[in-house]
Amino acid sequence: MKVAISYPPILNKFGQKAMVSQNRNVQFFQKPTYLLPVVQAQAATWLKQLGHQVLWDDGNSQLKSYRQWSDDLVQECPDVIVFESTTPVMKCYWNTTVELKKLLPETIFIMTG
Repeated sequence: MKVAISYPPILNKFGQKAMVSQNRNVQFFQKPTYLLPVVQAQAATWLKQLGHQVLWDDGNSQLKSYRQWSDDLVQECPDVIVFESTTPVMKCYWNTTVELKKLLPETIFIMTG
């Protein structure tokens, strides 16, 4: 099974990127700031040890635009996409999931947080 643990680049109206990793409250940063999502990293390691193909897909740290992140994820065509999500950005994740589900109808989406 191909599993993508993915963080879309989410920008607010001030051009700041949302940081949702490490089960924290959402924080927006103007300067590039990256915190390793420890729980998701442990899950990725465990899934890989179980023999699954894991795609670590952090659009923020890869400095991708939302469109580039989305296009790359669709091209990978994962069986499962895992998003670490929190309440302040849930509408963005819901909209993203609806958009991606049209392009990846067989993919299962999992929200954690």
